[in-house]
Amino acid sequence: MDRLNVIQRNILAQFMELTNMADEEYAAAILASVDWTIEKAFDEFQAQQDDPYHHPPSAPLPQVTADFNEYNLGHSPSSGYSSRPSGSKVTLSSNGVDSGSGSASSLMVAAGDAPAARSTDVTEHRDGAAFEIASDDEPDDREYYEYDDDTEEVLRSINNPISRNRPSLIPLNWTSEEDATSNFAAVFEARYGGVHPFFHIGTLRSALREAFETPDIMERRPLAIYLHDDNSIACNIFAEKVVCSSIVSDLLNAQYVTWAWDVTLSENKEKLIEWLQELNMHAVLSRVQHTRTDNYPLVLSVVSSKSQTQLIDCAQGHEYINDVSDKLMLGLSKFVEIKNSDKKEESDRIEREQIRREQQEEYDKALAADRARVQEEEREKQILLEAEQEEQRKLSVKNSRCESAKNMLPPEPAATEKEVITFKVRFPGGNAKIRRFHKSDKLKSLIYFVESEGFFMEDYRIWDSSVPKRNITAFDSAHTFQHYEFPAREQVIVEEI
Repeated sequence: MDRLNVIQRNILAQFMELTNMADEEYAAAILASVDWTIEKAFDEFQAQQDDPYHHPPSAPLPQVTADFNEYNLGHSPSSGYSSRPSGSKVTLSSNGVDSGSGSASSLMVAAGDAPAARSTDVTEHRDGAAFEIASDDEPDDREYYEYDDDTEEVLRSINNPISRNRPSLIPLNWTSEEDATSNFAAVFEARYGGVHPFFHIGTLRSALREAFETPDIMERRPLAIYLHDDNSIACNIFAEKVVCSSIVSDLLNAQYVTWAWDVTLSENKEKLIEWLQELNMHAVLSRVQHTRTDNYPLVLSVVSSKSQTQLIDCAQGHEYINDVSDKLMLGLSKFVEIKNSDKKEESDRIEREQIRREQQEEYDKALAADRARVQEEEREKQILLEAEQEEQRKLSVKNSRCESAKNMLPPEPAATEKEVITFKVRFPGGNAKIRRFHKSDKLKSLIYFVESEGFFMEDYRIWDSSVPKRNITAFDSAHTFQHYEFPAREQVIVEEI
């Protein structure tokens, strides 16, 4: 591998690290066959995994030259430079990289050649643009690369899909968030295949509602926000190898509501920041504002408690499948705790409401019983009042009829007068009264007398004392006593019909 230059070795190390490939020669051959483009190399590697009889086209490794200026960074490396002793320098001319300042750009090799083993500790510093790569086998054997901003930009362009004019996940001309997220899902699937998380189509607010506002608490799910940036060197590797892996995508589909957005274009990123501010998602907003482009894509695990969103963890574009799944599981476990707590609170609330409802029902029943009792008492009083009024009316009518009947009576003759007939009238209840009439008085006079005492003929009958007794009320009351030959003394009985 001494024939590779620094940039090629950097690409080779990334490729071997992400594919877990141990054979440097084979990995370099794949890269060389596809013009040292990582994305195409992954496609070739995947094709070989799927078809063991598929082999990459043979391509010789590039020749090593002593002058780094002969390497054209904008194209596939066709020349390189040999291993150099510690402390040596290489000058970058305008043929490959123009420093932009007029002075020669420099790359310092502070140690021996970089180890071929997969690197595990990568630290990137923006100031000075230095990358530190440590070997797994020899922790102390480190190689430092220093280069200026123009060189860093060239390295980024090697894996920058924007430079290849691919369709944007979310273009600038979207008219609604539904259209934008639908376009994201379609282009994402076209790029990375059909195995991927199911992205929520709609606004971020609607995704929050679907995740956290379902009526059944146990049906609620945490929210995963996937943010993609095509300007990041890891965007395609992370999307295809991590997000679209069965482990991560199955976990997201089963346990999360996943909402995605593309922040490649600054206008779309500003729109996302605006939405996060409106929704008071301050932790997510801070992460978006302070995350560097090379750390994208992001997978943010968001939960909600007491109507307040919380950012549990954030996976970045340089992380592995296990790292991302562990962070998603952490978010899931936190949300399960929140759901259990909310469920207990809801159960306690339902129990309290049930107790209050039962108490209210008992109170309502007692109140209804009291009202019914009062109404019954009022009704009985009304009945009694009406009965009394009816009795008063009947009594008034009776008194009026009695008075009228009394006024119809002829004058009572004296006992010493002749042609007088005396009636002893027995009334119901045992009372008896004596009344004298002239024999020439009419029979109706006796009826008037009986009615003047309150016994009216529609309810009573008058019987004489003959055997068999006769119903006097059936006689013609217009005839006189003498006509019916009543004796001088006669006893009659008033009976109720």
